[in-house]
Parts: sequence; structure tokens; C-alpha cells
Amino acid sequence: NSVAYNYLMNRDKLLKEYYLLMEDIKLNLTKDQRQTLTPAVSIVSPVFNCENYLNQFIESILVQTIENWELILVDDGSTDNSVGIAQKYLKNDGRIKCIEAVHENAGNARNIGLAAARGEYICFLDSDDYCRPDMLEKMMNAAKDNDADMVLCQSEFYSEKTEKLEPMTWTLVERLIPKTRDGCFSGLDCPGHLFQTTIISPWNKLMRRDL
Repeated sequence: NSVAYNYLMNRDKLLKEYYLLMEDIKLNLTKDQRQTLTPAVSIVSPVFNCENYLNQFIESILVQTIENWELILVDDGSTDNSVGIAQKYLKNDGRIKCIEAVHENAGNARNIGLAAARGEYICFLDSDDYCRPDMLEKMMNAAKDNDADMVLCQSEFYSEKTEKLEPMTWTLVERLIPKTRDGCFSGLDCPGHLFQTTIISPWNKLMRRDL
């Protein structure tokens, strides 16, 4: 429920502020210097009339356990207060950017964000998503440790009716993924069904930006 959600978000924010303070002391960085570091990952999110979810989405990025990210919000011609919400956050955090565009749907908005991205890796998320605090760290570590071009993750659906998380096993079909020694695979390992292992939507993937 909303009370539990607010408690968890406040707890995560306090813990994140403490760890970042310790890291800044160790590296002798100010908050402004930290926010100007070249991002390891660029998060691109199309925004269209999502004022009911945008705060939660951005807050879930702010409490990520890695710090060197940038969030590029591309407004796709919203007619609600989505832009106002985005501008509130970017005033307080230099890693957040908001690009306003005419309404041409999510694909075009993602391309606009991709052109502005600076990170070595890119992650396309929707503005009604919610990310676990360690999502980016785990996916980045998997990419680095395995020199992978792309990392896939499983997803869950939050039901507003039941207020519970429900598995979305169809977003990553594990029975079709080849059983390799290191967990990595390519089209050579599963000829004929590579594109059936996951959905075509980009929001469960992290990939090299230069692919």
C-alpha cells in the first residue's frame, strides 16, 4: 500500500545518501562534481501523460545503488503535468535531463534520447516503470564481467487492483535460453529461436550504446 511504499522509499533514500556521502569523502568529491562524471549508463524514457507514475519512476532511479548514470526524459507532447514534474527533479539533480518534443510516439522519443545519450551502455525504460534499487548495478556488473553486448532481465507486473507484484515470465522465456557454462549466449547457441527468448520491447534490456 501507499504507506508501505513511502516507508521503503524514504528508507532507501536515507541509506543511499549515507553511502554516497561516504563515497564522496573517500574520493574527495563534492555533490556537483559527482553529478558531472561521465555516465556509465544512459537511461532513456519516453514521457507521455504519465503524471500519476512519473514521480515513482524517477524516485526509483534516484535510489539506484550505482551513481554514474544519466536519466534522459523525452516528453512526447504531454498535455498533463508530466513536464512540470520532470523539471522539478532536473533542477535538483544534474544527471536528469528533459527534452521536449512533438507527439510522434515512443519510438521517435527513444531515438531522440539515444542521440543525446553519453553513456557506454543504454537502458530504455518506460515512465510508468519502477526499478529495484540494485537493478542497474546488477545489469552493469553482468555486462562488464562477461563483456556482453546486451543483458536481459526478468520483469514483474504491479497490479493496482490486488496491490501485489505478479511475475511476467513471458518477458524472458528461460526454457528457451541455452544452458551455457557462463550464462552467456548468442544466436549461434540458439539458431532459429533467438528472438523468442525475450520480448521485443526494450525495457528489460541493457545494451552497449554503440551497437
